[in-house]
Amino acid sequence: MRLSFLPVFILALVTSACAEIDASAPDIRRAGSQSTVTYCGSQKMDLSGRKGQGGSQAVILYIHGGGWETGDRKGGFERRRLKPLVQNGFIVATLDYRLAPQHRHPAQIHDVKCAIKYLRHHGPALGIDSERIGVMGDSAGGHLAALAALTSPQDGLEGPNLAGVSSDVQAAATFYGIFDLVNVEPHSLAVDAVTQNFPNRAARAQGSPIIYLDAADPPFLIVHGKQDRFVDIAQSVKLTIGLKNAGHAPLLVAVENAGHGLVARGGKPMPETETIDQLLVAFFTEHLAK
Repeated sequence: MRLSFLPVFILALVTSACAEIDASAPDIRRAGSQSTVTYCGSQKMDLSGRKGQGGSQAVILYIHGGGWETGDRKGGFERRRLKPLVQNGFIVATLDYRLAPQHRHPAQIHDVKCAIKYLRHHGPALGIDSERIGVMGDSAGGHLAALAALTSPQDGLEGPNLAGVSSDVQAAATFYGIFDLVNVEPHSLAVDAVTQNFPNRAARAQGSPIIYLDAADPPFLIVHGKQDRFVDIAQSVKLTIGLKNAGHAPLLVAVENAGHGLVARGGKPMPETETIDQLLVAFFTEHLAK
């Protein structure tokens, strides 16, 4: 489906290495159709959807927004889009991650990457296909989804957990994310949140997804409201152009009459939320097909 929108020491090392790859079975707590696992030591992640036979289901990791400072695995603006994904055969994972200001960058991306590694490492036990992992997020979660999708081990953002397990994803969908932290539009209401979690230029540069673009990037679906006052749509346009320049064909959906969270501003948002749901399902179905 395709739509067109706006363009001592040795022992310590051995002990550490043994801890990095957890060979034990995951601690899975089930309640109905939902399972909860603990990853990265103490963080929680919920999984919803029908478990595949022998780990056959594609999984989509949804990352909540909240300015890197608030939120948890139970919330998020675009959580409303998870039910259609589950209904179309995907397993959906939602996660808690460490929050600012107590934990600043790169804590959040370390947790996101650890969650991806956990899903891949324990794929068969969780009923998922370790080679069909997608990621999506809104606002700060959209930033983290893009950063996870675009960075590689050499970029220094993998974190200390599950070393040797890949954090690659096969597709990414972002909703009104921020991708160039060095050049945030001065009128954007997200400026304070960026400064809080990325307190200096070096952190903002390292945390900018747009600097990591290359030919190996996965497919992207990019959604943004044209009347967004918190994160200017220029951020999504920059990412779209950058991906195109790297040889990709990202799909940018610019939503008319929509602000941050795709809430109505000045009229009825278009395309409608049902159309975006269908597009999201079609995108992940195409790119996570077996």
